[in-house]
Amino acid sequence: MKARSRRGYLAIVGLMALALFIMSAPNAQAFDPVEHVVQTTARATDYTVVTGAGYFYGLAIATDGTNNCTLTIYDDVSGAASTLLVPTFVATTSATNRITTVSIEPPVAFNTGVCVDITCAGTVSYIVYYRKQLGG
Repeated sequence: MKARSRRGYLAIVGLMALALFIMSAPNAQAFDPVEHVVQTTARATDYTVVTGAGYFYGLAIATDGTNNCTLTIYDDVSGAASTLLVPTFVATTSATNRITTVSIEPPVAFNTGVCVDITCAGTVSYIVYYRKQLGG
C-alpha cells in the first residue's frame, strides 16, 4: 500500500512538472506566419498597401537614376492623407545610387492601413515592408 501511494505521489509531481514545462514554453503565436514581416510586390504609383492594423517597417525605392522622388506614407486606405506614418521625404537618386531604403526602428503602428503617396517625374518602383497585427 505504501508503494502505491508513493507511485501516485510521483505521478502527480511528474504531471505538475510537465504542466510547468508546457506553460513556460514560448507563446506559439510568436511563430505564427501571420506575424512575420511581409512585403508588397513592386509598385510604381500611389497605392493602398494594406488595410487594417499592423506595423510599418519601411520601404525600398528604386529610381531611374535621374529623377528624385517624393514620398509620403499615411495611416489611411483612401489616400485622403489623414494621419502621417512617415513625413514627406525625398528619395534622392544618381546614376550610381538608384536605390533608397527607409528602415523604421522600432516599427510604426498603423490602425487603418498603409497608403503610399509618390510623386516622381521618372521611372520608379517601391516595395513596402509591414506586418499585420494578429487578428487584424
